Amino acid sequence: MTARSEDVPLRCLVVDDDRVVRETLVSIMEAAGFAVESAADGREALALLEVERPDLVISDIVMPEVEGIELILSLRERHPDVVILAISGGALKQEGDLLRYAAALGAHAVLPKPFRRRELFEVIGRILPPEKAARMRF
Repeated sequence: MTARSEDVPLRCLVVDDDRVVRETLVSIMEAAGFAVESAADGREALALLEVERPDLVISDIVMPEVEGIELILSLRERHPDVVILAISGGALKQEGDLLRYAAALGAHAVLPKPFRRRELFEVIGRILPPEKAARMRF
């Protein structure tokens, strides 16, 4: 007997070096019905991506080790079907520039921090394929 696609949880990888942000996003995404893995930087994320294939990657841009831009480039090359949401502190002009750069390099959407849960879900609902977005719990 095979599992129906709606019985298999959507998979999400959250990548952020800020522990509080990372843990908050993990909780939010789990509540939305995702099976969630997390990583503190791009290096950890790339290691997880060798064994896991998420439907969605939510990645900070400015991180130690391997930054979000490098992660996006690697994802586009190795796993072009993975949907990417780039996030970063929106208060600084540099962060806004980095988000525009992330979008130009292959992030499906960008979201400046801080953001509200509603904003997060609106963006994710737009960038996931409709059959996957319909399975999210808000």
